[in-house]
Amino acid sequence: ISGGALAGDGRYELIDIFLNEVKESFEVEKSENAILRTEGLYDYVIAGGACESHALKKEVNFSDTLIKDGELCRIPGNMKGAEWSAINAHGWFSYDLAVRPGCENTVLIKLGSYTDKLDVKITIGGEVTELHESIAGKKEFSFTYKAGKEKSATVRFDKISGNTPIVYTVKVR
Repeated sequence: ISGGALAGDGRYELIDIFLNEVKESFEVEKSENAILRTEGLYDYVIAGGACESHALKKEVNFSDTLIKDGELCRIPGNMKGAEWSAINAHGWFSYDLAVRPGCENTVLIKLGSYTDKLDVKITIGGEVTELHESIAGKKEFSFTYKAGKEKSATVRFDKISGNTPIVYTVKVR
């Protein structure tokens, strides 16, 4: 909601729509959080949630959040161009998640796409992987991250084509 949209007739309806969306996202996040807490994870983030601050640090450039297929998520880029635009190809966001120092950590990332093709660059602690594959719905991908002495690793998502990726959760096991 822009400041200009809050002037004149209809402004209370806009505020009501916004508040209802926020309340819905809190309920969805509460439910997802309860499930994730039972998985015995070392760390996790529900992308797009109010508790993204669960991550040690978050950085965002050109990124929107929403509820898609009943789950909270974040996309690198913006929703207006999500299904067709390569203009915002440099949208990105990252999280710092806790990892076990000196150990091999498993990073599980649930992804989807606005199209039937998943194109995303994922960087985990400096290790870059590009995924280019057909996708229908959501899929959890598994990555191995060997930590040195560090107690956290940055996980970054970059939009690299007009096929906007959807990030649902990032988990460290």
